[in-house]
Amino acid sequence: GACLSACIVYFTFRKEKGAIPKSGKLTEVDLPDSLVTVEDQAFAICGLTEVTVGANVSTVGTEAFCCENLTAIYVDEANPDYYSWNGLLFHVGNLVQVPLAMEGALVLPEQTFSIYPYALSGCKVTGVTVPAYCGELNEFALAGADELETIQFRGDAPVIPANAFDAVTAVVTYPGGNTTWTDEVKQNYGGTIEWQPEGEDLVAYGYCGENSYCGKENPH
Repeated sequence: GACLSACIVYFTFRKEKGAIPKSGKLTEVDLPDSLVTVEDQAFAICGLTEVTVGANVSTVGTEAFCCENLTAIYVDEANPDYYSWNGLLFHVGNLVQVPLAMEGALVLPEQTFSIYPYALSGCKVTGVTVPAYCGELNEFALAGADELETIQFRGDAPVIPANAFDAVTAVVTYPGGNTTWTDEVKQNYGGTIEWQPEGEDLVAYGYCGENSYCGKENPH
């Protein structure tokens, strides 16, 4: 429509801040190749089911694609910094956003280094597995994931800020034989958390695909 076209023109020629009007009627959008920035909540409350981040996008803001029907976020293969993995949006190894309509249990890829703010906000996943390589949860990383029931950590205790689990009620498991999981670490972080040890240390490394390790000795 005219409003969408105006927004696209804004993106194309200004290459600055911009946002699509908050409307559930917007179900698809063709972002221009000249787009370099998608601002915080740029597509909030839209009806998009899929979206593709272009090759020249260098910045994607917090909750940029906050659409309740969104099932996947794709990325042009020519983009040097952002990429899609099973519909999830990543930025150089860091989880940026989980589509809101994604359901079930989510197992993050082994080389997930951190989780960005509000990456799971509003999504429908009921469980998430955080791999051993993940060393940091950013502020409000899992905040707003209302349907989240279980969180599994598979390695050393990462850096967890005070509000990382804001408003989350979940059972969190961790490797029982791993001494980095001290009583000081096992806090609520803004949510209601039940901590449970799980077996022995689950850390495992090995090559199982391009740029990923799971099963053998860490080559580094």
